[in-house]
Amino acid sequence: MSECKLTGSKILSGVILITIIIGVGIHLLQKNNVPAENDQIAVVVEDEYNDWETFSNENLGYSIKYPANLVLTEITKEGENDYQLQAICFSGEVLMEGAGPNCMSSVGVHKATLAEEINNFGEVDQKEIMIAGEKATEISYNGEMDGRALVTVMIPLNDYVYAITYSPEIKDDEILEKMLESFEVFVLK
Repeated sequence: MSECKLTGSKILSGVILITIIIGVGIHLLQKNNVPAENDQIAVVVEDEYNDWETFSNENLGYSIKYPANLVLTEITKEGENDYQLQAICFSGEVLMEGAGPNCMSSVGVHKATLAEEINNFGEVDQKEIMIAGEKATEISYNGEMDGRALVTVMIPLNDYVYAITYSPEIKDDEILEKMLESFEVFVLK
């Protein structure tokens, strides 16, 4: 019977020893896998505009991002009564000046009031919206050259009206939405 007690004691000691070894091993593994307070953890944030270009006009105080595969055509005109037009047209091909109807979208900057700009379009449907953190007026109308439906979002700031024009057929297009979200107006120099 004393031999059984000795064997039971040995088994119990062995179980305790194995439990201690396993516990120490788990503790060491956890300690090595947990970063210390001073360790830096790298967080990768994907830039949704990573493969995009940025057009910026510091004289007129705005920038907009666009996919690198789109062609940007820039048009600048000065008119009567301090009227200025600076427009950029985004398309899938190189355009000749004045080839606006082929634009996927465009940005125009006019030195005018919002009321003057809206009057230039004649009869329009309009509503107030927010775009790029700014109050804007969205108008819907039929284009002069080809009669197709167009939408222009107008942001009046700094004595200018920033007008972003596109076809409502592509309004839900993810690219156009990202372009509109990237539009930024800053202080004129």
